[in-house]
Amino acid sequence: DDLLSAEFTKTFKTLQDNVPSDPFVTTKKTIEQELDASLETIFTSFNKAPFASASMGQAHRATLKNGDAVVVKVQHPNIAKEIMMDLQLFERAIPLIKYIPETSVIDLKGVLQEVKRSLTNELDFYKESQNGARFYNLNNHWYEIRSPKIYEALCTKKVIVMEEMSGKNFNQLMNLEET
Repeated sequence: DDLLSAEFTKTFKTLQDNVPSDPFVTTKKTIEQELDASLETIFTSFNKAPFASASMGQAHRATLKNGDAVVVKVQHPNIAKEIMMDLQLFERAIPLIKYIPETSVIDLKGVLQEVKRSLTNELDFYKESQNGARFYNLNNHWYEIRSPKIYEALCTKKVIVMEEMSGKNFNQLMNLEET
């Protein structure tokens, strides 16, 4: 049996494909504020159009001054505020939700706290970059495992710069399984 139902998979793909990207001027401002330098100082080229956009941020291809091809992951502005507002609304709704019979076996406050902790960690791109750098350093010598090099000096709470690696995205892998 499949771990995920076909309906869930299709819904998940739709969610991934329908995340709007930020205008380039917004993305540029975030990067320059976070790295305290102009794009032209750091990159010889920077693709204004993101090749991916998800709930937390979007990804752009770029080239560093040393010629390295990289991916720059940039957090959407105000995403932290929006997520915290959503969590506060859910917290306020818990007293009403507890009257739904199916929720009586779930510790809703516990679930909310775990979601809050998880999302707070996801919002800190610097933590993600540190984890990525640690994984790379521990595993880059294995043939079976590939992960991008993290340019730690160019990573902040809202920006991650990592080596560009070729491969398939999640949607491509999901489509392979359907055929």
